[in-house]
Amino acid sequence: MVNFILNADYGASVMVTTRNTMEFRDHFKNGVSPKSYRSRGNIMIFVCLFIFGAFSSYSQDDKEKVAVRKFSYTDDNAGLAKLAEDRIAAMLHNSGRVKVVERDQLDMVLEEQRLSQSGLVAEEDEINFGNLVGANFIITGGISNVGYSTRTKRYTDSNGKTSYTDVESGTVGLNLKMIDVASGDVIFSKAYNAKGSSDIFVIQLPVVGREPFITKLLEGEISKNVMKDIFNFFPIKGAILFIDGKKSITIDIGSKHDIKKDAIVEITSTEKRTNTAGRTMTTVKTIAKLQVLKVTGEESSVCKIIEGSIEDLEEGTPVVFKSGLKK
Repeated sequence: MVNFILNADYGASVMVTTRNTMEFRDHFKNGVSPKSYRSRGNIMIFVCLFIFGAFSSYSQDDKEKVAVRKFSYTDDNAGLAKLAEDRIAAMLHNSGRVKVVERDQLDMVLEEQRLSQSGLVAEEDEINFGNLVGANFIITGGISNVGYSTRTKRYTDSNGKTSYTDVESGTVGLNLKMIDVASGDVIFSKAYNAKGSSDIFVIQLPVVGREPFITKLLEGEISKNVMKDIFNFFPIKGAILFIDGKKSITIDIGSKHDIKKDAIVEITSTEKRTNTAGRTMTTVKTIAKLQVLKVTGEESSVCKIIEGSIEDLEEGTPVVFKSGLKK
């Protein structure tokens, strides 16, 4: 028996089995990836055909292209600005959600066009820059409000012994902006502020110094908050593999996509209409939300429905995973 599945949003797949495809589903529910499935009594071949990106939503050609510009900075904070640029670019690249313009290409264009190397350029220059490097989106920003201080704190233990230690405190601001090159619109703008103190730890930590302490604060803010906001604009696209009655739904998004237990996956519908001015307006409506119960493999997770009706869903229904924030 040969099953052929063709989905314009997700791709093309061929499944060949000598008995029943239900055995594949039962095996897959146990967390075994379709790529590694082998049965002693049956032959199961699962071939994913990626037709040069014509159908698959994981195709490189379908991914948005993002350029991370040089960040602005004040005083002696050039190292922090470079860290923010590199960290955001690396996390975007590693996520597999987008294509990131390489730094060498950015520097070459900047040199050729003699654009400002400090990151302080006009918005129209950002759009021109995006067109030159073939980017769909430009991410830029700056480092500000960097502060660092130490103070001596007195400790008294249970035996009445007194000791003193130095406590570090710091703060760092990161302003972020994302521009849609095609429209020229600023589609996202936000100011982040990270602050912390070594006094929150039970044990007495040695003083590490201004740069290492502020660097740790900045890295934490980018990982915890900044990237979650950026990822919302570049969701992972997948599909429902199968529905187990009214109990659970298995999707083809798994650990390789950095999805975690309790993450939220959305099912949306898109409606296009023309307004009175003749412009086409696109409305995206969320028709259901799933919550991940268990990540069962690199390309599989079991979910439950938390919004919408399971009766409206079927195998092959497209799903999107954004930042994984629980909402």
